[in-house]
Amino acid sequence: MLEDEIVTILRRYNKGHIVDGYIDIKPLARKVKNALDEEYPHIIKFFLNETKKNKYGYRDISILALLELDAKKYNKDIYKIYLDIEDTLDDDWRRFFIKKLIVSKYEEAENIFLKYIDEMIKKDYLAAYFILALYASSFKEKGMPLFAEYLSKHILLNERIEEKYDFRYFLEKKIGYFVVNYFYHIEDNIEFSLKYLLKLYQLISLKVKKLQIYLKIF
Repeated sequence: MLEDEIVTILRRYNKGHIVDGYIDIKPLARKVKNALDEEYPHIIKFFLNETKKNKYGYRDISILALLELDAKKYNKDIYKIYLDIEDTLDDDWRRFFIKKLIVSKYEEAENIFLKYIDEMIKKDYLAAYFILALYASSFKEKGMPLFAEYLSKHILLNERIEEKYDFRYFLEKKIGYFVVNYFYHIEDNIEFSLKYLLKLYQLISLKVKKLQIYLKIF
């Protein structure tokens, strides 16, 4: 399959499978899986090249397709590409790479995750919440204590937040986002996952007593 043929297919796909900014990648992954044996390597090569160079503007679709096809197989390639081009990426693309590698639970990239999280906290501690919520959802053992430390230090004990927001509304909105993400990405049984949520609450409440006033769901 020639490169321009793949681009034509993606152009058509791009128009019909993006709703409110969300890309439904599953139909494309099924189409690739059903490709002829001799075409498959060319398609994968295109996705990897596009992930690196974004020549045709399909980097996001290429990354999503590779992860949908076989995350365990292509995580390493995506991570290597990220390291090669990190210095050339803007903030949005860096966040996109990091988020997808976190959600796909690529443990080899842990140092990059922690470096990025630290940068985000220093740059915008409120925006850092969302990447930390994903990290805690995907890497419970290491992520929960880090998330608890962040919540207690930067959110629950932050007087600037209490002055700017209705604190209870703000907290419930943030915790709600985490819970939805947490259960969306879990592969463990529900009982096991609930224990980790309880652990998060216990870790935070050791640091912030007033949490018990605002979190009634536990």
